Amino acid sequence: MKPVTRAQLDHMRCGFEGCTTEHGGGESMFLHGRCHMGAGNQVEYVDGLLHIRCARCKAGVALIKVADE
Repeated sequence: MKPVTRAQLDHMRCGFEGCTTEHGGGESMFLHGRCHMGAGNQVEYVDGLLHIRCARCKAGVALIKVADE
């Protein structure tokens, strides 16, 4: 899984099927696994990367590169 940056997240659309809303500009975008929508996430921070996984099956949801200061 390739990490995404803030600039990329700012322009992403929701992964929920049928959603056409752009989630930049103050709106929220929720990161969740497609495998188990209501299961929640497991989040781990390692070496500048946030690893987000499905809490139930541990499948990758997102890998986010944290911005440097």
